[in-house]
Amino acid sequence: MTNFSHALRDYRNFVHPHREYREAHIPDRDTLNVSWYVVNGALNDLAASSPRPTA
Repeated sequence: MTNFSHALRDYRNFVHPHREYREAHIPDRDTLNVSWYVVNGALNDLAASSPRPTA
């Protein structure tokens, strides 16, 4: 998961609107799907590691 999250962070930096425009990059559905799974996995890891509130 860590390697994928680093790649996703690098991609996030790439899709800055000005840079995306300058380099004429248009992400496709496959890129979106892969990125979504990485983000979802990271959120699941965070949720699993966060302390549970006590009553």
